[in-house]
Formats: sequence, C-alpha cells, structure tokens
Amino acid sequence: MQRAAELAVKEINARGGVRGQPLELRIVDDSGRADVAIRVAQALADDPAVVAVVSRAVSMGPTAGPWR
Repeated sequence: MQRAAELAVKEINARGGVRGQPLELRIVDDSGRADVAIRVAQALADDPAVVAVVSRAVSMGPTAGPWR
C-alpha cells in the first residue's frame, strides 16, 4: 500500500499536483499500539496542513480513537 501511495503522489505531482499544489505523503507508524495510534491520529487531526488520512485496515487507530 505504501508503494502505491508513493507512486500515486509522484504521478499527481508530475502533473502539477492538486489545484497547482504538490502533494506531500506523510507516513507514520502506530506500531500496532492503541496509545501510539491515538497520539498519531491526534497529531494529524491537529495539523491544518493535513487534508486526508489513509489508514490500513489492521491499524489500531480506528478502534482506539474517537471513531469507535
């Protein structure tokens, strides 16, 4: 999944990005731990530069955070 995301970002940016702005892919690891997933999710939610989050299905984030 990571390689696919990297390729997609590379292709989108090669075409001028989105509305003229390049995309930046941030890869973070929750280590499969709920406490880390909560911190990572909160940091992303608090960052106004983050406009989208993609998570793998086995992440603890969806079960650990406010989305339960």
